[in-house]
Order: sequence, then structure tokens, then C-alpha cells
Amino acid sequence: MALQLPAVSENILMENLSVFEKNGFSFHIKRRGRFLKSGRGCLLETDGMLSFRFSAEPTKRVSLTKIPYSKSCQFGKQDVEELIYLLEVRIRLGQVLSRRCLRSLLISPL
Repeated sequence: MALQLPAVSENILMENLSVFEKNGFSFHIKRRGRFLKSGRGCLLETDGMLSFRFSAEPTKRVSLTKIPYSKSCQFGKQDVEELIYLLEVRIRLGQVLSRRCLRSLLISPL
């Protein structure tokens, strides 16, 4: 099932694949080249060069291949989008807190 997520949401999903896998989701990410390393982004080797390249355009890179279910409740695209939203909120909150910590260090007397 193609998700057609915004590019920012796709990046959040790809950077946090382990979170989605722990929740029972599985995805197919359209990549080009030989996969070398996972983690932050997708490092690929194409023509002897390392790069962040994908075979599909943004919003069409990720498709959902496995959906978790519990008793009579089946999860879907809306649940993926909600989890992405929660991760994005966590990322932004971390940025705000780190800025506040930096400001308090710069403002506080030694």
C-alpha cells in the first residue's frame, strides 16, 4: 500500500524505522544502489560513490507492507501518520529544550 506521505514525514519514518518495526509495521523503501548502512538516513553505494539516493521521487518512496492487528482492531495508514506526528513532536520538543538549555548556559553568570 503506497502511503504518499509528505517528504518530511518520509524522512522521519526512515530515520525511525525501528520504532515502527517495534509497533508491528513493515515498509518497503524504494532505494537505488547497494545498501551499506542503516541508521540516520539511507547510505547507498552507486557507481563507487556513497550518497543518499532513492529510486522514487519524494512522497512515493515508502509503501506499507505489513500492518499490525490486535483482536478485532486493525491498524492502517492513519496510525502510521499519527506515529510520525508523535515522533515529530518529540523531535521539536527536544530542539526547544536544547535551545533553552543553551540560553540558560549563555545567560547564567559563571
